[in-house]
Amino acid sequence: MTLSSKILELIPVACFHIDEKGRIDYVNLHAEHLFVIKRTELLRFNFWEVFPDWKSSPMFQVLENILAEQQQTTYEFFSAPTSEWVRLTAAPDENGIILIFSPFVPTGELDGDSLELKQSEKRFRMFVDASSDMIYEMSADWSQMYQLDGKEFLTDTKEVTDDWLQRYIPEREQSRVLEAIKEAIDNKTTFELEHEVLVADGSIGWTCSRAIPVLNKEGEIIEWFGTAKDLTAIREAERQIRCLEARQQQEILRVTLNTQEEERCRVSESLHNGLGQLLYAIKLSINYLSIKMANDTPEKFDNAKNYTYSLLNDAIKACRTLSHELMPTLLAEFGLKVALSDLCSQMNQPFSYDCRVELDEVSLDKFMEIAVFRIVQELVFNVMKHAHATVLSIEVVIENDQIVMRVRDNGLGFSTEKPPHSGIGLSSIRIKTALLNGNFEISSSPGAGTSIEVKIPLNLSNELDE
Repeated sequence: MTLSSKILELIPVACFHIDEKGRIDYVNLHAEHLFVIKRTELLRFNFWEVFPDWKSSPMFQVLENILAEQQQTTYEFFSAPTSEWVRLTAAPDENGIILIFSPFVPTGELDGDSLELKQSEKRFRMFVDASSDMIYEMSADWSQMYQLDGKEFLTDTKEVTDDWLQRYIPEREQSRVLEAIKEAIDNKTTFELEHEVLVADGSIGWTCSRAIPVLNKEGEIIEWFGTAKDLTAIREAERQIRCLEARQQQEILRVTLNTQEEERCRVSESLHNGLGQLLYAIKLSINYLSIKMANDTPEKFDNAKNYTYSLLNDAIKACRTLSHELMPTLLAEFGLKVALSDLCSQMNQPFSYDCRVELDEVSLDKFMEIAVFRIVQELVFNVMKHAHATVLSIEVVIENDQIVMRVRDNGLGFSTEKPPHSGIGLSSIRIKTALLNGNFEISSSPGAGTSIEVKIPLNLSNELDE
């Protein structure tokens, strides 16, 4: 029998528990003796059907008020079934009402037996309020521990213990625990604290300890009755989550920096090898032109001038292409569908491409449009740079409240178990997809091309709130 069961059966008061519908779902042994009714005739029966006379008494309204106000109360009445005065202490809990009946003499001071009954019913009530995994009992000033049922988490204590602080609390936590105890004693309030403990196996664990003071009729603390929960697994899970979040943030930072550096290198290469070379050729061509040439060989001058114009057009086109890659104006002015279609149309001649953009007139905010465009753009650039493909398929559609991006090519492919070292772009896309609460899937094998699918929920704000 558990410690709680022993307390309920041994305390010399009648204890009932009735649910919110008035059914009796617990009766202790003393209740049988007090009311001379067997438990089998009480359990699962309606309380007011068993004691119909009480339903017409003020007791019925008292219990109704307890359920409505969720406040503990004491009610004294003369019990016809037992022909004696009874003090009823009733307290609400989350499943109904706890009832404690104890006979008493309505005149004179409380004698020793009555005081014992009063303390017993309080202990029972405190147990109900503080019930949890481990149960302990302390002296008024916490100098002694009377008993502890550690439930195999803490070492049990069956005798009065003076060194409980050193036995159960790590040295680094003792001052914090004692400070919380002092505050509870001074204010006569509930002691509650999460702290480290010395577990029965010698390791360090975590617990949430909660104790309630038991007061005498003068309002002085005579003892403390408390419980403790094992929080070790929860704290360890929280620690692992914090470590995982830290590693994720580090990975995000690493990929972000690598991506930025790769983008800067790509822009630098485009400026140097593309636009820079064109501008240098234009400079040489302009230096070649002269008034003398125009007068002496006008045909040669016109050819040189037309060549310079051609170089200028190429430079303007390269500048527009680079500007579009950095911040496409079509996306800002005409939206995602037009910008993606324009991206597809800029494929180099070696590519045979198929581009399908079907957004079903869905209205997206600018953040989502930029995210989708950048993911598709990066996937396309990866194909152009690494795949050596001749056929490219791009698909952006709405499916099941998700934006689905599919990019397929017939290029070199690679083993997904050992991705290529130049996979910063894919890592960046994975990170972006995860931050958008989406899903990233890749299918590839050497010589068989690559297929990548990215799904992002349309209701992104709701997904992130959850």
